[in-house]
Amino acid sequence: MLRGVVGELRVRSRHHAHARGPAGRRHLLPGPRQARHCGAGPVGRGGRRPARRRGGRGLTRGRDTETQKSPLHITLHAGELAAKYLPANHLNALTFHIRQAVEKGHAERIGHGIAIQTETDSAGLLALMAQRQVMVEVCLSSNVQILEVSGASHPLATYMANNVPVALNTDDQGVSRSSLAGEYRRGALDQKLSYRQLKRMARTSLDHAFLPGATLWASLDTVAPVEACAPTATMGVGDPPSPACQAFLDGSERARMQWELERRFRAFESQQ
Repeated sequence: MLRGVVGELRVRSRHHAHARGPAGRRHLLPGPRQARHCGAGPVGRGGRRPARRRGGRGLTRGRDTETQKSPLHITLHAGELAAKYLPANHLNALTFHIRQAVEKGHAERIGHGIAIQTETDSAGLLALMAQRQVMVEVCLSSNVQILEVSGASHPLATYMANNVPVALNTDDQGVSRSSLAGEYRRGALDQKLSYRQLKRMARTSLDHAFLPGATLWASLDTVAPVEACAPTATMGVGDPPSPACQAFLDGSERARMQWELERRFRAFESQQ
């Protein structure tokens, strides 16, 4: 079932919240039964090339000094750490990496975020990430392979409980030999995610993709589309769109991909 949900979704390297990684950045096209993600780096890429910098000093470069806005979308690896793999004199890294990426780096997405519970004022940081809608690119296979973090020790449930956007990602496909379908399967088996939760993550991935154009959703929480594409007696989300809805979709690559995802959800569910 899970393989069928994502099996036809092929995420192309320009657009997914995978961006390198349920979360997105390429066109969703009919493709092989196994969904795959082709990103340029581990986790996190989008339509416009995201800024990637190492260390705190580089995090504020390239920003408008007045607006503090970057001309690039930003996704940063942060908190891909586990205490047992850190030297004793580096354990302090567990307390600030994610916050630094959010506050100094102004990251729109965070890759991994495993060490959230050891961050200083973890609850406050989670609230800030929820407020700013900083999405976490969750890489379950990579996390168990590299850090041996899985099951209840993985912070995915913590992020979800605190309303931080999350999406599943493949990370380094060539190294992990992972696939997006495999990540969804691991999410169901290891994290006990429901089909409804997996759908939400897929939607979240496109909502946070570095794609041009407005989102399809007036409210992602209630899965309510914008007025131009609101369901009618003759049109549901994912059906052939009305003229007004088609005009909206024509003006937004993001919304077109979201509409196509809904069409595929409906097609899959009609076969069950």
